[in-house]
Amino acid sequence: MFQPVRAPRSSSAVRGYPFQVRCECPRYSQTKVELRLSKALQYGSNLYVVGNTEALGAWNTSRAQPLTWSEGDVWQGVVEICKGDQIEYKYLIRSKDGLQEEWQPGVNQVLCVEDAIEMLTVHDVWDFSTDGRELVCQPESVEGGVETHTVHSQDKSLPKSKASSGEPLHAGRSISAVHVELQLCWKVPFGCGLCVVGSAEQLGAWEASAGREMQWSDGDVWTASFEATTGDVVEYKYIVVGRSGAAQQIEWQQGPNQELCLEAGARGVAVADSWKRDRPREVDVAWEAATVVAEGAAGSSSPGAPKGGRDGGGAVEQQLPPLPEVLAPSGRLTT
Repeated sequence: MFQPVRAPRSSSAVRGYPFQVRCECPRYSQTKVELRLSKALQYGSNLYVVGNTEALGAWNTSRAQPLTWSEGDVWQGVVEICKGDQIEYKYLIRSKDGLQEEWQPGVNQVLCVEDAIEMLTVHDVWDFSTDGRELVCQPESVEGGVETHTVHSQDKSLPKSKASSGEPLHAGRSISAVHVELQLCWKVPFGCGLCVVGSAEQLGAWEASAGREMQWSDGDVWTASFEATTGDVVEYKYIVVGRSGAAQQIEWQQGPNQELCLEAGARGVAVADSWKRDRPREVDVAWEAATVVAEGAAGSSSPGAPKGGRDGGGAVEQQLPPLPEVLAPSGRLTT
């Protein structure tokens, strides 16, 4: 799928294929992630990615993975990671002589790779304050077809970081409530309704009789809302029920569970699903500015996490930009 790319004449960027790092888990449980970033660099400089996994150097910059340049100043590389893992990473610019390094500003990039994802392409941006992050994922086949979902960061006016250092930050993200609204357009038989049932207590903890009833509106649009907590991963499915309640279950939505990762900094999430999964899932996130504290003292970072400020002088405050995650189905409930 990925062709060799050629370095520009005016740069010493790595030639050949984008880097490919393999994980040690069985191949059937691996997800191939392609990282892409558009960034114009000074002559001779190169772009790297480093993160919290061994495949990404375990935050050791000497083991950072080089990205490959292509026309349009697009840098890319491929890494294979285990399904279900959550990775953190940052981009790093290194001068031609290797003596100067510039870290991507802001907090770490965070990516949740769900079980049903076979291939994921991440279009990152260098500065969160200027644009949104985009993820295009290819889940496993559902009823003989393959879906492609695109998730955009909706907030284009994200707060800039206040941190003076470009070192990666291990942020202690606050936990708060987030309002979730689910929407589904589907015509049900006369006298029936829709409910949503899921892993959260608010969705009945997979008890169909305790599922959350959805409200109908013109155009056969059904909606339901509930409160969740940032950091939660909510799994759910839709069911067609009799009007008298969820106890009269008629039909479960086919395919793997829907899955939603609720990142810190989100105050509201609106999800537009489809019953047959025949169109891309739409996710709108309303973000709020939240102050987080990074561990900055030398040697005080948690195991495997990057250290704080370059001067090692204590905590660094910064504004938390949104960290959109993969929003994809997971196949842990069979019906």
